[in-house]
Amino acid sequence: MDCGDVVYLAEPVIPHQGTAMAPRPEYALWWKLTERCAGRTADLGDFHWYVVPGVAVFSDKQLEGEENSTTKRIILAGKMVDSGGVVRHEMLHALLSQHGHPAEYFQQKCAGVVGCPLRCEEDGGFRVDDTTAVIVPLDSEEVSASMDPSNPSVAQDSGWFAITVRVHNPDPFPVRVRLATISSIPPITFGWRARVCGHTGEILGQSVRASDTLFAIGPHGVRRWEFDLHVSGTCLIYQPYFNTSSLSETQVAAAP
Repeated sequence: MDCGDVVYLAEPVIPHQGTAMAPRPEYALWWKLTERCAGRTADLGDFHWYVVPGVAVFSDKQLEGEENSTTKRIILAGKMVDSGGVVRHEMLHALLSQHGHPAEYFQQKCAGVVGCPLRCEEDGGFRVDDTTAVIVPLDSEEVSASMDPSNPSVAQDSGWFAITVRVHNPDPFPVRVRLATISSIPPITFGWRARVCGHTGEILGQSVRASDTLFAIGPHGVRRWEFDLHVSGTCLIYQPYFNTSSLSETQVAAAP
């Protein structure tokens, strides 16, 4: 080839008919939450984002998202771009830079922060339940919650923030927490409720239901759930809870 020859490089082929997208404003917050649970750090700006428009899943594997550590590409189904659990699942893949779903991260360290479909269990073979663990009352466990960021900003995060509810087992042995139930309805585990500032009536809420009346936690273990929320101009008061244990209220009104 002569030095004067011009070489044209082909554009990389994006699988699944994806199109390029800019990471959404809330992704910086979700990246930070994933870094925190994984104990890993990386530069969000090193990754390229793509979307498959108008679908909830793509490919014959019915994927909601896919991460490629070699090309540093993250592809999302169009209807999942605002699903924190799905997006953080792919972020965790990016931080770990490895195939599969290591149970240490997907089902332990980041459980409740990242979504973990059935294939997580198939890959990791991990089960959090222990049918031989001692049964304890809820008040023997430590329940807490935090909010990130503490002052949501429309400019920085588009008004998105996260409430994390945690249950910590202070004992050096596994336990099963007995959950309160109402009638035959599956018991509630993690949740939050909200009301407008200056009013008493509850207007919003979200909760997670358990499949069993016993909730397993490992030795000195922590189980958590990340709720992704959005606030605009309305002042709201949020109260997180776990089963019958309610936590302190927090007033939220997004800053400009």
